[in-house]
Amino acid sequence: MASRILATFTSLVVLNEESCSESLTDLKQDLFYSYGGLLLSQSLSPAEISSSLYAYAKANYVQDMGVFDHLVKLLASSMHICSPRQLSQTLWSCGKMIKWERQERLLPEEQNIKKEDPPYLEDALSIMKELSSRAEDLSPADVAQTIWAMGRLEIQDDKLMSIFANRVVNICSSMNSVEVSNVLWGIVRVGYNDRELIRSLSDRLTTNDIRISPRVAASVLFSMGKLTWKDEHLFHKLSMIMIDQIQDVNAQSIANTLWAFQAIRIRAPSELLNIWAITRLGLKPASLKQLSEQE
Repeated sequence: MASRILATFTSLVVLNEESCSESLTDLKQDLFYSYGGLLLSQSLSPAEISSSLYAYAKANYVQDMGVFDHLVKLLASSMHICSPRQLSQTLWSCGKMIKWERQERLLPEEQNIKKEDPPYLEDALSIMKELSSRAEDLSPADVAQTIWAMGRLEIQDDKLMSIFANRVVNICSSMNSVEVSNVLWGIVRVGYNDRELIRSLSDRLTTNDIRISPRVAASVLFSMGKLTWKDEHLFHKLSMIMIDQIQDVNAQSIANTLWAFQAIRIRAPSELLNIWAITRLGLKPASLKQLSEQE
């Protein structure tokens, strides 16, 4: 019951701390505080465990990590009877949680940043190894979440990654743009530069049957820049997606995209920055011309 309540709450409420109302934030704190203790049980099913972990990660609830640690260990102890979806979702939860947990542990600026490995990191690695033994059963979502989690958890294991990379190559034609973006982000984080894998992902992104949002386009471009993957057709397609939907593009995406073009030594389309400045900043063409002349 506790896992269902927490999972339902996080699925119905967008828990973005920047836009979340104070009342919803208080409700989140109360719910997780009240029901978290009920999850300290040994009799939870894999479905209950994975959904609870997802709820904790989605809610960014790091005030009581003891419950989260317990749940990961409990699931790892029964991972042989868990589905690939439950295991990969658990890894995603660990990846989300380590981000928020490490932010909570930052020391004052005058001191060195303290970066500790959480207790669940070892269990996460065990779960990854279990998934690698079932690679042929992984769906596009499963393998994308797993590789993303490897990047977030900073697990650098080329042998393990190669197993998941081969799976991606085999099912790449079925992946959506978000899954492709997550794979690219993950391999960038761990420094895994497999050209066959990258080529497969690049080819998938240039097909006509894939839908790509401006946010995903910017993320892919940045990753491709990091990987020094020079595909002019891909870069043109993704930049045009951003130009066509410029109202949904933020300043960070523009900066990352311009950097990516520079990284692979391709000239970025001038209209990308110009249209963004006109649409989002309200600058007039004359103002842009003056800025260009000053440079």
